[in-house]
Amino acid sequence: LPPAAGTSTTATGPQLFVVTALSNSVAVIDSATNQVTTNIPVGVSPRRLAMTPDGLKAYVSNALSGTVSVIDTVNLVVTATISTLHADPQELTVTPDGIRVFVVHQGAGYVAVIDTATDTLIRNVAIDGTGAKDTLATPDGHFIYVANYSTNEVCVIDTSTYLVTNIVALPGPRRLAITPGADRIFATDFLSDSVSAIDAATQTLITNISVGSNPRGIAITPDGREIYVTNVHGGTVSVIDNAQLAVIATIAVGSGPWHVAITPDGA
Repeated sequence: LPPAAGTSTTATGPQLFVVTALSNSVAVIDSATNQVTTNIPVGVSPRRLAMTPDGLKAYVSNALSGTVSVIDTVNLVVTATISTLHADPQELTVTPDGIRVFVVHQGAGYVAVIDTATDTLIRNVAIDGTGAKDTLATPDGHFIYVANYSTNEVCVIDTSTYLVTNIVALPGPRRLAITPGADRIFATDFLSDSVSAIDAATQTLITNISVGSNPRGIAITPDGREIYVTNVHGGTVSVIDNAQLAVIATIAVGSGPWHVAITPDGA
């Protein structure tokens, strides 16, 4: 799903949570009826949402409030509002163990770290620049990767020490994806018409792969063999072979492709 939505399964069945940025709320949709069951007020200009692995909490970044709202997905209420202490919180990710939430800011060079047990801010980790665009956690939870748009880097935070390693990419890292085996991370370089391939073991750049104009969205097939990239101003999707690290197909899809998602079976 796009990062502005999430799913949770409760006693009433699967529910979809959708951030509605202009309404300052999160809409809850019953997947059985495809109807909105309620709207939950959050902060000003909510942007992104991430769920805990058990689906019991949703964390919502509120860009113009400088806060993160915590939603109880069973009772459908906000149980906490956490200040990140910095401007414009955006993308966020929950570690696979569900213990911490990492939140990047587009208005400050910090990544906020939230404790999910207490729903309080633990600390802010300083990174270069002020334009982080995306973040993801490795499956073991040991590292957080951040697409640092303003400094042309992918930052890597060690979750045990909070030390930061910077990997130089091409201009405009925008979105991140990790292979199912967690051996490679790919970053779309929006301003460079390329995708950076990173070795997760050494945290070094392997190569840059030329794609279409202004690549943004990215998704990897469940078997890890292919990477799909949306080229916003090219109107295409590039298909990258993970073994060759080269484009093997370019698919015309229409004007302004943004996100891309792949079905769980990869079909």
